[in-house]
Amino acid sequence: MKRLPVRPRPPRIHALILSVHLGLALSYVGLVGMAFARGETWRADFTAHYTGALLVREGHGAALYDLDLQGRRQRALLSGRHLYDGLLPYHHPPYGALLLSPLAALPLPVAFGVWTALNALIWAGFLWDLGRWARPWGGTARALTVSAVAALPGVLFSFLLGAFTVWTVAALWGFYRALRAGREGTAGLWLALAGIHPQAVLFPALLLFTIRGWRALSVFLGAMALLVGISAWALGPAIWADYLIVLGKAATAFGRQGINPEAMVNLKGTLTRLLGPGHGVWINALSALGLALGMIAIVALGRGSRPAGEADFDRRFSGAMAMGLFLSPHANPQDGLLLALPGIAGYAYLRRARPASGLLRAFEGIALGFPLLWLIERFALGTNWSVILGSLALIGGCFVLRGSPCRQTGGLR
Repeated sequence: MKRLPVRPRPPRIHALILSVHLGLALSYVGLVGMAFARGETWRADFTAHYTGALLVREGHGAALYDLDLQGRRQRALLSGRHLYDGLLPYHHPPYGALLLSPLAALPLPVAFGVWTALNALIWAGFLWDLGRWARPWGGTARALTVSAVAALPGVLFSFLLGAFTVWTVAALWGFYRALRAGREGTAGLWLALAGIHPQAVLFPALLLFTIRGWRALSVFLGAMALLVGISAWALGPAIWADYLIVLGKAATAFGRQGINPEAMVNLKGTLTRLLGPGHGVWINALSALGLALGMIAIVALGRGSRPAGEADFDRRFSGAMAMGLFLSPHANPQDGLLLALPGIAGYAYLRRARPASGLLRAFEGIALGFPLLWLIERFALGTNWSVILGSLALIGGCFVLRGSPCRQTGGLR
């Protein structure tokens, strides 16, 4: 009888890396649970989201962006305690407060618990879909990809703060999956869902324009117009002017109301660390210039491509997402979780276009060690240079690398 081939066992180093990743992910669950048990969740960003939702629920939606009113209501909510210089303001779009207003019927700790449970379901669904999508890569690469994403410290920061980052990552993943498969209408809807985080959708929307994804762009703009109309009808027509004014002030703020550019993972954070927070005017000007140049660069990135089915789409998407993170006017450490998306797309491109290259193996090595590197850096040094350098590497790679896809696959199996 012919002997059946024996599938080689993955190297022990892969099992060790997987164990480290799973250990980190489980530790995040424990740390979030400890924060709830100790009653420390009032310090989170969710308190700002809850403040906005509470104003809407109490009938003060028309004054949602009155920061004095927000401050008084937040201090009363916290029974005399306060965040930063008296207020952690609600800076998200009006429809975000409308969305969360049902949670304002619950006490703050309970509402945060419900929000955390919802985010946990969204995150679990994203990881499950990522694993399903990566099945052609083989068992080892699939497992390590999912575990590396689950172990990113941005997961911990997002859950501890109750941020919208998990929601945004899942929505942009849906956008990527749909657009990659040629389902432009669905892609536009997913991008609109990510609009709760406006700075995160700017570069994907520009990419749609440059690759001539007109249907996706039309659906996205139509859905956003609907959200704008609903919020203007519910909260008053002046609400969007108020929002843009508050957003403009937040984009240039330094060291007040919870805005700390030195901790950011974008160009503004880089410039603040290099020049010092005392050069705020120059830093804001250079950040605005970088954003403008990035919007021009995205045109070059999408030039000559098609809206869907293009073999090189992964490279272009990776570059657009990485530029969107690095050039965003506002990107806190938890927003570094968004780096997972250009990382996944960049890896998918390398597996197809350069399957036998040393570059692919180097990418795998860096990606697998990245969660632990970022975690050690964050808690030992208090910095986030690993996220910034990762964004820059992906941006550079998307412009430098070229190549047609190959049918063979390489890298981890």
